[in-house]
Amino acid sequence: MAAQVVVNVKRIILPLVGVKGLDVVIDGQVVATTMFGESATVEVAPGGHRVELTLRSVISRTSNPIDVNLADGQTVNITAKYSRMLGTFNLKLG
Repeated sequence: MAAQVVVNVKRIILPLVGVKGLDVVIDGQVVATTMFGESATVEVAPGGHRVELTLRSVISRTSNPIDVNLADGQTVNITAKYSRMLGTFNLKLG
């Protein structure tokens, strides 16, 4: 069996110019691409994984990493929120 990582990206009020996508990166590999207000679900092997989100735009931004340890059949939900003021993504469990 496998485990699942679900990344939910919060919607932003005003669009960002030049955004090409938001890459879900697990263990250093791009495994999915999503956008603001969307989510991505990725199957992974049970065990420890590092999850990040990278904004591809004129200037790329990478979120804080989150380390998760998943059991077989487990699903973990991660919420991503972009801060215009700081120009950063914050990932948190839940």
